[in-house]
This record gives sequence, structure tokens and C-alpha cells, in this order.
Amino acid sequence: MKNAKKIGEAIAEWLRGLDTDSDLLRNCQNLVKQKFVKPSHFGYLAYLPVAYEREIRKAEARAARKSEAEKSGYVGHVGDRITFRANSAVLVTSWENMYGTTFLYKFADESGNILIWYASRTFDVKDGVKVTGTIKAHNERDGAKQTVITRCKVA
Repeated sequence: MKNAKKIGEAIAEWLRGLDTDSDLLRNCQNLVKQKFVKPSHFGYLAYLPVAYEREIRKAEARAARKSEAEKSGYVGHVGDRITFRANSAVLVTSWENMYGTTFLYKFADESGNILIWYASRTFDVKDGVKVTGTIKAHNERDGAKQTVITRCKVA
């Protein structure tokens, strides 16, 4: 019971400090200010632990991305041919365009640097893969320095 009360207080505090465009959460903010609520509003209150937990997970993900972004730096110089071992390799997304399908791969090397590859073919994505490619550009996305590579070979 004490734990539930602590969670309820944490949710109420979160709602008081929340600046939101969501009608649902604004309604919940108004309900939390009341001493009593109608039975017809119980659904709003039942949703609050789910919304709170979701917000906590989003905040943790943002902090992890920020930490990753702080570690990342540019690799080499534009035009250099580099080889690196990818500590992590992820197929981020793919999309269709007039030339076919484009695949976006994101790698992180041993130093935590982020390397991006826009490929027209797919490969078996796994951590620890050895990648050789040419540096095409250095850019920044969401505060993270990224090195864009092209013409890659994966071993």
C-alpha cells in the first residue's frame, strides 16, 4: 500500500510539472488537482500509471541517446578509405524510392563513434562485423556527430 501511495504521489508530481499538448493528459492534470472525482473519470486515473511508465522509458531512452551522442566524433577525413570493427550494427530503416530500396545502417565502432551507411542492398546485420568503406561526409543529427560512409564491404 505504501508503494502504491508513493507511485501515486510521483505521478501527481509528474502531472503538475508537465507541459503537454495532449487533451487526455490535460484532463488528467485537472483531475489530480481535485480532492474527489466522479466514477466516470476513473478511466483517466487508471491510465495514469501507464502514461507515467511510458514517459519514464522515453526519458531513459533520451538519456541513452544523449550519452551515445556525447561519445561520438567524426572518423577520418572525407575521401579516406577506412576499415573498422562495428561493436554494434543495426538496420535502422528502409524505404522505396525511384531507384529501388534504400537501407539505412548505423554502426558504432570501438570508440563509440557513429557511422552511417545508405545501401542499396541488404546484408546480415550482426555486432562485431568488419566494415570497409569510403568516408562520404561528416554531419550531425540530434546532437550526435556522424560519419557517412559509402561503397562498403562487410566481412
